[in-house]
Amino acid sequence: MSTDIPLRPILPRNLTARADHLVAGNPMTARPESGVGNAHPGLEFDVRVLDRHFLPGLKFDFQYGAGAKLAALVPAENPALPALTEDDLTQGLFLLLVKARFGKDPTRNAVVRLAGVDGYLVLRHIIDLEPGTRTVIVGPLPNSQDDRDRLVRIQTALETNGALPALQRGDGGELVYAMVTGKRDSFLTPDGVIDPDLIPPGELTQNLCSPWQWDFADCYCYYWASSKPDIVVGITGDAQVLNFQRDRTEAEPAKPASTPAEWMAGNMTETDLILNWETLPIVTSDREGVVPRRPEWPLIDPAQIMTLAQIVQELPSLAGLEHALCVEYLFAKYSIAAPATPPSHWRKGARQRYQAQQEIFSIAIDEMRHFRWVNEILRLLGQPPAMARAEVIGKDLRREFAPRSLKPDVLDQFIAIEAPSSIYNDDPQQLDGMYTRILVSLHHIVMPEQEDLRFRLKQLIKTIIDEGGDHWDRFRRVKSHLAGQKPASYLHQIAALEIVPPAPWRSVQSLCDDYYLLLLRALFVTFMLGRKSRGRWLGVSHLAMFALDSAATFLVQNGYGPRFKRADWPKDFSFLFASDKSDLRYARQLNELIPTSDIVDQIFQPALVTLDSLRGGTGRVNSFLIDQVGRMSSMKSAVQAALAEASTASR
Repeated sequence: MSTDIPLRPILPRNLTARADHLVAGNPMTARPESGVGNAHPGLEFDVRVLDRHFLPGLKFDFQYGAGAKLAALVPAENPALPALTEDDLTQGLFLLLVKARFGKDPTRNAVVRLAGVDGYLVLRHIIDLEPGTRTVIVGPLPNSQDDRDRLVRIQTALETNGALPALQRGDGGELVYAMVTGKRDSFLTPDGVIDPDLIPPGELTQNLCSPWQWDFADCYCYYWASSKPDIVVGITGDAQVLNFQRDRTEAEPAKPASTPAEWMAGNMTETDLILNWETLPIVTSDREGVVPRRPEWPLIDPAQIMTLAQIVQELPSLAGLEHALCVEYLFAKYSIAAPATPPSHWRKGARQRYQAQQEIFSIAIDEMRHFRWVNEILRLLGQPPAMARAEVIGKDLRREFAPRSLKPDVLDQFIAIEAPSSIYNDDPQQLDGMYTRILVSLHHIVMPEQEDLRFRLKQLIKTIIDEGGDHWDRFRRVKSHLAGQKPASYLHQIAALEIVPPAPWRSVQSLCDDYYLLLLRALFVTFMLGRKSRGRWLGVSHLAMFALDSAATFLVQNGYGPRFKRADWPKDFSFLFASDKSDLRYARQLNELIPTSDIVDQIFQPALVTLDSLRGGTGRVNSFLIDQVGRMSSMKSAVQAALAEASTASR
């Protein structure tokens, strides 16, 4: 049997790519091998432009926080375009409804409401459109209950194929809505090039963020790809609310802008910024300064500088604290009664609860990353991982670890524990304080022939400190989101954790514990193997964390909370340490951690048994079960892939 591989020609569809030489008039980035692949907002082209023309006759702008705004009319593209005028566009018309076939179910039409939905989320729906006829409703965003009721009636008519006028105006001639139907034309010519008649030259790049070309001045998000500050703290202020681009000839505003027009009024032009950049204040820690200053290391009592041995002794307790805070933050996140997806802009309370919940979840993920980094530092120093969870938080203002709902006093405690110390702070109640002391100590410790190690340690500690300061700001944003809402209105009613739930919620609670244990075991393997794990086990931990998130979210919706049952870990890890750092050693270490494939089954067995106990439940429980079985399958596949990789390395 022949082993020759038949050679087949590569036939590129892109016309520029077919050329075997530089095409006159085209920039270097026109060739695929020269591009950086950044297309949104874009350093090469703005991919959103391709979907501005998803319906002949209409051109949309996908605006952050507002939706898809109707930017232009092109009657020549669509003879069936209703009698819309340029004056109608001054009302501010948006994409309200779309009836079409989407990728989720391409066999039938569906109606999607997009009124008040963020423009980036609208774009996801437009990208998901299948070929064929589509119908859209455009009009002003609903501002009253009557407007919203009318939109519901229009949506019902579209869903039931009811009679619906193509255009309706109010008594004063203002547009109420317009219905437009058509099929999208291909944006490519037969040669595979973007059609210049549909998308004129320059439109693909007119909204980019490239500071080396003038187009950046028209960027959708007013962003520079270079390091230009955006929102800053003033010299005399204490909040990050000022526009860095404001007119410097005027006095510093006494209060933040309350409207977009006020925010943009009197702004320096891009030309001013480019020509007079050296006259602008230096911004450090988000605060404008009068004159540049050289950052210096904090001055502390030499007796307070920690030795490397003292740092090693302190790190396990910090890892336990990060672990405990992650769990507390996760429980607080689950306690918020928020929708699973971003709600419409007029549902202000629901949107604020959703934003608060997402902020806390991202902070919890950061804490898990800090837990990982502290353990990475321990491993760099030749120490075993610290998997335990702190039972007491704070050394001065001590309190017991306890998963709690996010009541106002709990949120205030979270803000206090994350408050940063801008200079050396000896109060370990502030989480940043001990990390700052370790960082300063590492700066002063003499580590001959280990400068690379010291640089890596300082880098990891500094990153934890920086993210801690960000957590302080984000928790304060959570407080702002929930301001004016009573705990009874924004919190789930969760039974005390010592109460044993009835079936099936008892099984869901046990499943949360199983996932928590899986997560910790995957992290343990990651910490022990370090870079030799090739990221495989970290991927398993990610799958376990999101499975836990799914199960806990379902559980609190039914009145019970995840327990986060504490896991016990072996004290002696010496059998896992060796001087051999080769791939063979990686395989041996993994075999010592997981000696046989039967161990994998034992690891997953508790969760599988729990899932079996949920079979035969109601519709909601059954849907939950199907989702969890899929997640469990993904985790087992990830573990098996990691073991197979280790087996290959050992041969």
